[in-house]
Amino acid sequence: MQLPFSSLSSLLPRWLIAGFGFLFLLVVLVVGSSIYYLDSLRNELGSVVNIQMQRISQAHELRMAIRERMLSLDRIFLEHDPFVQDELYQQFQNLGGRVISLRRELEPKAEDPAEQHILSAFRSEVLETADKTDAVVALYLDGRMEEGRSLLLREAMPSQAKVTDASDSLQAFYRDQGQKTVAHARQVYESAFKIVIGLGIGAIVLTLLTAMLVIRRILKDRQSLLAEIDVRREAEAELLLLSGDLEELVATRTACLQETADLLKEAQRIGQMGHWEWDVLDDSIKWSDEVYRLFGLNQKASVTTYDDFLQTVHPDDRDKVVTAMEKALIQGFYRTSHRILWADGNIRYIEGMGRVSYGEGDRPLRMVGTLQDITEEQRLQQQLWDLAHHDSLTGLPNRGLLIDRLQQSIANAKRQGDTLAVALFDLDRFKLANDSLGHAAGDRLLVEVANRLRGAVRQSDIVARFAGDEFVAVFPTVGSPEEAATLLDKILASFDAPCQLHGAEWLISASIGVAFYPRDAQDAQGLLQAADEAMYAVKQAGRNGYRTYQASLTLQ
Repeated sequence: MQLPFSSLSSLLPRWLIAGFGFLFLLVVLVVGSSIYYLDSLRNELGSVVNIQMQRISQAHELRMAIRERMLSLDRIFLEHDPFVQDELYQQFQNLGGRVISLRRELEPKAEDPAEQHILSAFRSEVLETADKTDAVVALYLDGRMEEGRSLLLREAMPSQAKVTDASDSLQAFYRDQGQKTVAHARQVYESAFKIVIGLGIGAIVLTLLTAMLVIRRILKDRQSLLAEIDVRREAEAELLLLSGDLEELVATRTACLQETADLLKEAQRIGQMGHWEWDVLDDSIKWSDEVYRLFGLNQKASVTTYDDFLQTVHPDDRDKVVTAMEKALIQGFYRTSHRILWADGNIRYIEGMGRVSYGEGDRPLRMVGTLQDITEEQRLQQQLWDLAHHDSLTGLPNRGLLIDRLQQSIANAKRQGDTLAVALFDLDRFKLANDSLGHAAGDRLLVEVANRLRGAVRQSDIVARFAGDEFVAVFPTVGSPEEAATLLDKILASFDAPCQLHGAEWLISASIGVAFYPRDAQDAQGLLQAADEAMYAVKQAGRNGYRTYQASLTLQ
């Protein structure tokens, strides 16, 4: 007579295989989704940063072209050499064409109503100024120099100031839009990260649920077996005949359990995850094979106690792990991420989770949990951060990171009662290099200037690319023009050697404005504005030099 549970012996292995197969696919989906989301968001963030930086650069170039144009017109009336006057007049005309070209590049791309309003206001100011500027030019062409200069200073220059203010508003708008766009991209990234964590938790819950169903099924089969044995206790002969079937059933279930263990081990290997158990009373630790692999150890390595485990943790993170473990013994749950140090010096990032079992009197008895390698995730996060905070051409900190570090430096100086200096570098004749040698040569020049700045400043100083051909250096603890002059002379000396641009030698020079905290301004924007005004004074004086903000005010 056949036992009723004999038919289950063929159904149970297939059910287990299907369940763990689905679990395996879920783990693969979680890993694949994580990589896809992180890669997509990295590309999106890079694209957003590039577009916004391009618009900011165009707005800055528009502002500089407007200023240079009026400066050229002013110098025409101050210059007595007719050839130089013709050259300045040609430069004035070229800059006017560049202003129109930049405005036409920006206007078709304007989709935001606020941006369209700012561009419309800018265009109106330009048109209103054009008549006055044309009148000044007409007087120049008629040779009426005194009348032309008087009209320039009385009407054209004040009207041009409104155009400059409008261009400043446009540049500020693009800068704010860039910050908002980056913040939105970060929010999307955080949402994607939460989704990935949710999928991981779902996989763990599904694993526990599967284990509960397996245990329930085994208990049910066991009860059926015991009931059947009780009913046929006296039928020993028939049980002997059925012993062969029972041995086959045991062998089948043993093979099924082994196959399940193999599948679980493979799933842990693919997910770079292993499990562990710590007997708190005996201070004995058991690791799965995958944990040994994650820690770069073979199974012959002696890791049997809690102290042995701590020896594998990076020395700088051991206190963090010990604190987390001590809290877990009280709160019942352990979760932290830390670094581990392989024997060959390789550093990996690990995330650990676990739960504590308690005995009488809430005495902790055992802790079980998982360990997962998150090194790749940490690397991707660092790459995204670098992409968002560094200039893609020179590798220097970009405007956003500069503002953040400058604010930190100001806070430190304020807290310690110290000083600092901010120097704004504007490359001379950079547009000429772009126009005569090409944009590739211009990019090469920017990279060369960045490298020379890195080599000339102190280790404690900050160097960043501000925008276009502008760079900014922050000098902590520098509070006097004499100290700043020593540092700037060293930087200018590094510019002495010509730069090779497409087979041609190009002499590097820069106009530099310097402002001091707390003498000239109390915040980052104020210091940068003061340095910009000082730099503009250097430009007016003939370029290739430096001047402090207070000295510029004295000259004015």
